[in-house]
Amino acid sequence: MMCGIVDLGSNTIRLSVYNTLPEGGFDLLFSEKEMAGLVSYVHGGVLSPEGIQRACGAIRDFQALLRQFDLDAPHVFATASLRNIRNTEEAVEQIRAATGVVSLGIFGVQAIQKSQDDTALREELMDFLNPVIQFIPDPFEDVNDDPQDSLMLAAIWKLTDAERIRQIREKDDESIYPIDDEGFMLIPLKTVTDSYASLYGKDAVPQLKSIGEPDTFMYYEYDAENQTYRVPFSVSNSAYTPVLDTLKKKGDRYSLRIGYVSAENIGIDEKGNLVDPTPDQADFFQIFHVQKNGEGWMLTAVEDTSR
Repeated sequence: MMCGIVDLGSNTIRLSVYNTLPEGGFDLLFSEKEMAGLVSYVHGGVLSPEGIQRACGAIRDFQALLRQFDLDAPHVFATASLRNIRNTEEAVEQIRAATGVVSLGIFGVQAIQKSQDDTALREELMDFLNPVIQFIPDPFEDVNDDPQDSLMLAAIWKLTDAERIRQIREKDDESIYPIDDEGFMLIPLKTVTDSYASLYGKDAVPQLKSIGEPDTFMYYEYDAENQTYRVPFSVSNSAYTPVLDTLKKKGDRYSLRIGYVSAENIGIDEKGNLVDPTPDQADFFQIFHVQKNGEGWMLTAVEDTSR
């Protein structure tokens, strides 16, 4: 069974369509959003008639979309957009009258809380896997049976990208790692192996070696004598944008089906902005199996799949 949920937020109005699973739980089929900016229509604590009409217009747009799936009665939930205004009751009644929506909750119920929790988990797992996804690993069932270069590159990229973000956020021109005359970072081996363990577990054994062609910018040089890796600064060679298709749980293991969308398949809206890719645009898919590892996660296996 499919279910449409509209989250009426202060800035964004989002539609999410879920498919409930026979064994329990649900999969997110797709989501759409409109930047309604309802907060800008609040004056003196009152949502203006224009703001109410803006909310109604977005809901009607989503209702038209849902009719394509024989779903014309979404559940609508409003957070601070309607809860923190003085004319909440009036706004709710006008929205119901204009859209025909029957279910419009202000404080939320268990169903919307569950969907929000699932969204947070999806984002957490995608953030965790992001370094690995950048380098599109070959399939494996045991990381120690196939210590491929892409897995080590992901562990290094996790460090260099974290440093890149830190420098931007702190407006710091100085790296925490030494930089040589050619602009390469010198990262202690222990730091690299700890990063490897944070992705694949403490029992994962990294293959310590240089990667790439010497005398090129993409050379990752292992210095056994000085116990360092000499690496470029936060470089990824991925030509794809990843998109999460499905997330399934079995015991303590989660399986994420991730699609890779090439740049040529990503659309542009009427304002010239890139449109978030969807799984149906993917060139190919991989399934990543992860499980809890202390306070974090670890990747246990990767498999290729087709749509």
